[in-house]
Amino acid sequence: VEGATILEASATAATTTTSTTDVLMAGMTLTPGAGDYLAVFSTSVKATSASNIFVSIYVNGVQQAHTERRVFQEASIAGFEQPLMTYAHITVGAGQAVEIRWRTDVANTITANARTLNLFPVASADVSQATATADTTLNSSTYTLLNSMTLTPGAGTYLAIFSTSAEGVSGAVINALLFVGGTQ
Repeated sequence: VEGATILEASATAATTTTSTTDVLMAGMTLTPGAGDYLAVFSTSVKATSASNIFVSIYVNGVQQAHTERRVFQEASIAGFEQPLMTYAHITVGAGQAVEIRWRTDVANTITANARTLNLFPVASADVSQATATADTTLNSSTYTLLNSMTLTPGAGTYLAIFSTSAEGVSGAVINALLFVGGTQ
């Protein structure tokens, strides 16, 4: 939206939690005013022992389920930082907060380091979003369409953004590519 202000919440001091239910990540809340936004969040995380670390975008206390992202910190790399990010088109009402909440699946200490939440105002009519919350599996050495991840916009120039959580067997390489009109 031309002339609209981009909002940012950022923090450089590490924050920790041991919660196994979603809790607010320190410093990661904004109350932007009514409208549509592209919410973009990124950080690096680590755990003291093997565990999953989850983050989600919340609007007015409601999890935007398709934004949940997970990173697994296995025991051999516990204590090493891994990137974790999520983003989505969201609609916010007047006075509603946008938050990043996080949790672990086991009661150990997880840490988020430097982190940023940005809200970019967008016109609802200018946004197309495909979302999915169901897990999907693939056992292919060729590129295959990921379930529910297809959009067919009109002709024009677009910003395409994709994010997911993915895991494979030990030593697996997981690739994702954007195809337009069948061409990578």
